[in-house]
Amino acid sequence: MRELVIRELQFNPNLGCGYRERTELEPDLVRAQEWIKWADHLVWIYPVWWAGLPALLKGFVDRVLLPGFAFRKRENSVWWDKLLVGKSARIISTLDQPSWYYWLFNGQPSHRAMKKNTLEFCGVAPVRITSIGPLRLSKPATREKWLQTASRLGERGAGTSRAGSIRRVPILSVVPGMSLRIRCSWQNPPECGGISVGVRN
Repeated sequence: MRELVIRELQFNPNLGCGYRERTELEPDLVRAQEWIKWADHLVWIYPVWWAGLPALLKGFVDRVLLPGFAFRKRENSVWWDKLLVGKSARIISTLDQPSWYYWLFNGQPSHRAMKKNTLEFCGVAPVRITSIGPLRLSKPATREKWLQTASRLGERGAGTSRAGSIRRVPILSVVPGMSLRIRCSWQNPPECGGISVGVRN
């Protein structure tokens, strides 16, 4: 398993010229692309902020999942080629509302954006989602159950690939950096609504 904690990477999250001009990738983003290529299964862990992705994660996606790496537009066509086919993904996101409320009343915009319009757009499938919340008023025992659930998901995700070999799993995380190999420590104050996960023996 390999882990990228996006908040620790050195890069400019602003894709200033869009796709009109090539922006040189910083070394950390080159490494991120190499790891995504290497992996069979991607785990994305982040909080939902304002029903969307955190700005740093959005900048990471903009800078890393580039044409020629993650997808390729076809000439004189509205269609595209998906370049990350053969990989699967799990999204684990934290919320300050019950997951059923986020689904029923808010329509899960961040889930749709990340699953359908980003990962599946690039060929990653299947993409499964685990929502954790509400976080802000949760008790320690409830949080422990969530961490155990995440750990079980990690053990399942790190099984064998379709080819029968051990799956290569990087963890891509933003403000909460949770590794699914039972690594957990609360770093953000509860009122922030996010979890940050470190090493636990």
